[in-house]
Amino acid sequence: MSELRGLTVREAAGVLGVSLGAAKIRLHRGRRALRDLVDRECRMFRDERNELSCEPAARGTAASYPSREVLAELAGLALPKSVYTEAVQELVAIGAAIAANCEPCFRYHFDKARKLGVSKEDMARAVTTAQTVKESPARAVLALAEKYTGSRIVTKDGRDACRPAPDGEPSSPTPGKCC
Repeated sequence: MSELRGLTVREAAGVLGVSLGAAKIRLHRGRRALRDLVDRECRMFRDERNELSCEPAARGTAASYPSREVLAELAGLALPKSVYTEAVQELVAIGAAIAANCEPCFRYHFDKARKLGVSKEDMARAVTTAQTVKESPARAVLALAEKYTGSRIVTKDGRDACRPAPDGEPSSPTPGKCC
């Protein structure tokens, strides 16, 4: 903050909510880390205008940009922990199962999510989100078909043409074939 925003160390300490001593230590560590990073990644030189310039340390390769962790450490900030937990992973997998129309996948990830303590309500939200995303291209192609045909396309809810009819219901016109 003192370097980038032009604050005094005392002002930076106030903004950060730390003591003056802590701010001085952070500034010293940040400058040292930046110096180490520049030393490792750059060959410093003065260009034709006598301005300080950096050339990647290894000829022909670009210097790597520091990771979030390195930048946060340089700034003296703590990174938030990832929200991508095992439970979130199972919610994503449930959504993927819906998108892929994979019943065994859905059953597997539903069971795994339940064992992790994920509520049925959260799983239902994941299913709703996945189905909404999945149906978006279908809605778009139906709108295109309506535009080209000049007719309103009516879809029916109910049993699909790809599954055998339950006992007692009439079967589809072409049993055993999928659309």
